[in-house]
Amino acid sequence: MQGLGGRSGLFFGVHPHEEVWTYNQVAAHNSTGLKRLIRACIERGLYLHCYDVALGHHGFSTAHTMADLDWALDRIDAACTAM
Repeated sequence: MQGLGGRSGLFFGVHPHEEVWTYNQVAAHNSTGLKRLIRACIERGLYLHCYDVALGHHGFSTAHTMADLDWALDRIDAACTAM
């Protein structure tokens, strides 16, 4: 996971302590793993979209409550565990 605030990025196959700054870093990530996560989240009722290269431009706003975020994070956690 990279980013703070309303926007973040999720990159598979990138070292967890490496910050992603260039297109080449993004393009080198594991898109197969990303697609598995997307499918696992959708199976749990959480829609995430994918640009094939990166989990793109997801975020949250003041319209989202803490309960909304907890709900989404629970589903992402369950999806990751299932993978």
